[in-house]
Amino acid sequence: MSKYLFDEQEISKELIILLATFNASKANHKLLDPIAHSKDLLLIFYIEWRIIQENLIATAIKLRIVDDQFKKRTIIPSFPYSGVGQFTENGSTETLNFREACNKIIHAIKFSPKTSPKNKPERDQHYLPKIDMEGTQREIDWKAELDIKKYVCDGLSLIKQYDEDWNISSR
Repeated sequence: MSKYLFDEQEISKELIILLATFNASKANHKLLDPIAHSKDLLLIFYIEWRIIQENLIATAIKLRIVDDQFKKRTIIPSFPYSGVGQFTENGSTETLNFREACNKIIHAIKFSPKTSPKNKPERDQHYLPKIDMEGTQREIDWKAELDIKKYVCDGLSLIKQYDEDWNISSR
């Protein structure tokens, strides 16, 4: 029996909230602009970012542990995307696979959301579904760009496979 039991629906919910927050950001700002003061819109911008960070980190930790359950049994899960972003270290850029993306999210020391339009004040910006991350591994600095849409799709795929394989999820 597995030593970790997860509520797959809760992880799926966190992934959907993550994606929905990005997808709703522009509409939220447009909808609220006529009735909100600049300060109110700025607050919404920061609340969205908090929701994004919390769900990104929570899902990365849980999904990495789920992925470990597959690895322990030498089962390779299949993903819709071969990469969920780009990873740069020592001047070399590579495709960021799902497992490494989880690691980078967990160990990142800096998260920077991509926003649009760039030439406007923060209160007039909305989030794009990409996040830049930075960190250090073995005293070497790294940078990564995460595509949230691909991360969420791969995460949902992993959870579905985990839920369907009773040898892994140990029901």
